[in-house]
Amino acid sequence: RNDVLFIFADAEEIGGCGAQGFCSHPLAQNIGIINELDVRGVKGPALIYETSSGNGALIAELRKARADGVLPVTSSMMVSVYGRSPFGSDFTKFRKAGMSGYNVAYIDKFMWYHTANDSPEHINPDSIQHFGAHVMGITKHFANADFGALKLKTSNDIYFNTLGFHLVQYPMALGKLLAIFAIACLLVVMALGFAKRRIAIGGYLKALLLFPVVAVMSAAAAFVILAIVFGYH
Repeated sequence: RNDVLFIFADAEEIGGCGAQGFCSHPLAQNIGIINELDVRGVKGPALIYETSSGNGALIAELRKARADGVLPVTSSMMVSVYGRSPFGSDFTKFRKAGMSGYNVAYIDKFMWYHTANDSPEHINPDSIQHFGAHVMGITKHFANADFGALKLKTSNDIYFNTLGFHLVQYPMALGKLLAIFAIACLLVVMALGFAKRRIAIGGYLKALLLFPVVAVMSAAAAFVILAIVFGYH
């Protein structure tokens, strides 16, 4: 029912010129779903690390697509972290042009990215296989979809893998309620600890003061290590 387009976009590293060029092509006006294959390493599972905005319906479709062979590895945390990073990709151009879809990449051994080791012989066949399962599954799932009736932009949801490729998904609003519940449970446990004298007030205060010190020291150590390996800038 639906055509499948293969887009080979060049010049990603110098502004995403190829992707931007496609966004102005007449065919771009009728895209139902777009799926970008990206990499930032040479191995690892294919991570769905970015989606278009309003991804609740997209994730629901992704869960359904497991029946067509898709093996999703993803979480809303990935999307949140990547959205706050200074990086971009061809998918950024597609997303800003109003297209709905997924951005997929494997990222293990990222230190080999754009080096002499970033070569075909170092690419992991299992990673390519995971890419293939995703592409074939998504294509089969949306091949006969009626995109005129399919609503792909809703609110953003919280989602994550549990065991294997199973995804848990629930509305963002429920996340706040669960966070409040978790805090309430923590306060109850602390109160019981103080009441039963399993937690000492002095030790508790020391732990509170020690935590930010350790966090700062860890961040400083990580910065020094990264600066040594990659350079300060």
